[in-house]
Amino acid sequence: MTEKEREAIFSNPQAFRQQVRMASVQVASISPGELSFALAYEVEPFSKIPAADADVAWREVPSDDYAFKVYDVAVVSRGRSGHAGGASAGGLAERLVRPALVAACVVLAAIAVDWQLTERRLSSARREASVRRELDAQVGSVNSAARAKRNEADAVRRGREEAARAQGEVDALRRAYLDVMDAVAGVCGGATVVREFKSADAPFAFRIAAVAPSAESAADVMARLEDVVASKGWRLSSGAISSRTGGRTTDFDCRLEYSGEGRSE
Repeated sequence: MTEKEREAIFSNPQAFRQQVRMASVQVASISPGELSFALAYEVEPFSKIPAADADVAWREVPSDDYAFKVYDVAVVSRGRSGHAGGASAGGLAERLVRPALVAACVVLAAIAVDWQLTERRLSSARREASVRRELDAQVGSVNSAARAKRNEADAVRRGREEAARAQGEVDALRRAYLDVMDAVAGVCGGATVVREFKSADAPFAFRIAAVAPSAESAADVMARLEDVVASKGWRLSSGAISSRTGGRTTDFDCRLEYSGEGRSE
């Protein structure tokens, strides 16, 4: 249709005028001729002019929504000419074919809308998956850092425990000789006299030479001394017991060695 023919329809006082809104995706893939028929079909219930018998003129007007296009539509009943039979046959053909074209346009528009919605969903799903991957990576990094900190804390705790244990052992060694000397002084007082302390053949070991009134007294002293030093981590090994000439005193000796076992605080 030429511009002159379009203006003639718009200026025709018998033309039916109406504005029609159609989805942008619905009209994006159809030709101007198909759009003309689709618009005539839209206004047919109001114009009472069958779309197949309508001459249509339209102009696009501004729309307040980008998803829709708005058209100013004018339709008039098409003048019939030529043989009636031919016109009737042509009209019948148009009535059969054009609705099918409109239906096809509607189907294509629906497919386009569905494609756009599907693409939006896919795009949203991709963005969500990307965000989740980033979050998973961040969570993995935090978990890894947490494990490293726990391992570091465990190592520090073990180091402190070992240091405390070592310090305890050092403190026990420092007190070892004081403890055993207190034990010897407590047990060997009175009639038993300690004559000599001598170094033994190992660290934290020494020998005692003492004098007791009798062999029985010497044995009793060593037995009691063995019990007392055992609670302080020392082991006592009995030595020789011999009576002096005349039998009035008895010499004896024993060996003491620190083991730390059985020590009571």
